[in-house]
Amino acid sequence: MHVRTSFHQTLLPTLSRHTLSPRETASVGFRMVAAMTLVVCLAPGAVTHAETDPRESQPWPPSTTGQNSSYRIVGKETLVELAPETVLGYDSLRRANPAIDPWLPKPGDEVLLPHFTIVPDEVVPGITINLPEYRLYFLSDNTEGCQLQSFPAGIGSEQFPTPTGVYTVGTKIVNPWWKVPTDIRKERKLPAVVPPGKDNPLGGYWLGISGRGIGIHGTNEPFGIGRLSSHGCIRLYPADAEKLFPAVAIGTRVRIINQSIKLGIKLDALFLEVHPRLYGQEIDPLAVVLHQIERLEWRGEVDWREVELSIQEARGIPRVIGFYRSRTALAK
Repeated sequence: MHVRTSFHQTLLPTLSRHTLSPRETASVGFRMVAAMTLVVCLAPGAVTHAETDPRESQPWPPSTTGQNSSYRIVGKETLVELAPETVLGYDSLRRANPAIDPWLPKPGDEVLLPHFTIVPDEVVPGITINLPEYRLYFLSDNTEGCQLQSFPAGIGSEQFPTPTGVYTVGTKIVNPWWKVPTDIRKERKLPAVVPPGKDNPLGGYWLGISGRGIGIHGTNEPFGIGRLSSHGCIRLYPADAEKLFPAVAIGTRVRIINQSIKLGIKLDALFLEVHPRLYGQEIDPLAVVLHQIERLEWRGEVDWREVELSIQEARGIPRVIGFYRSRTALAK
């Protein structure tokens, strides 16, 4: 598979309406594009990027990870099939490409692969799951600093929402047996216990979350990643579950949040990323944006037309909404 990638450090010199669309051509592996960022942990809640450019040294938050790329449709592909191949959740891919029919894309359509994202400001060492973006972040702390990884996830349905809160990893099981809850047995006509194997919806790895009866696990239904597809558990692609499992220790903190609006600073630009709200969340979007701008101590310009557009579209794509004045003046 051939894709085109664009480095998210590249910023447009104006505040014109745009997203970070692909510009450079390269053949890459999607799991590399999906982002692993090395950072240096200074203290809990304080992290800086280990980069040579001084403009990249900024407090935690703000931070970004990943880079966007694009893929040109060939043959009879669908976005449903493309999502697991590109290590993205289905909903993220669909919302990033509203003009493309997810079931009948046309040959030659250029699909934006939205791997560039703002890291939620609540991410600290451990696991953080941000429900509106269907994404799990794992920030590991070691002697060489911190390593940030992120994975697309499937989460609980509207009827069985994934609970927010702070928990810990209580159990780790390879090739888990699934004791089927009574309500699911009635719904799907399943046996009381499902052994390990291809028919087990837990996949090959289980990280049990303390006190809630739910866990982080693989899946035998990869098309459910990036959707409201579970009874409360967090599902990962099988390869991602296999990668995460050995890195997570018993007692690792798991923070589950519902943050549909994120702001971050990259170089000298302010980015806004908006996702559709989940589970009946009621917020004042503009008030949230104002609060985060104040929290980031942003002293640059803000284009409120871009803010309103981002809120209306809720595509989950980081959009530049402002530059420091020095940058704006330079662009003129």
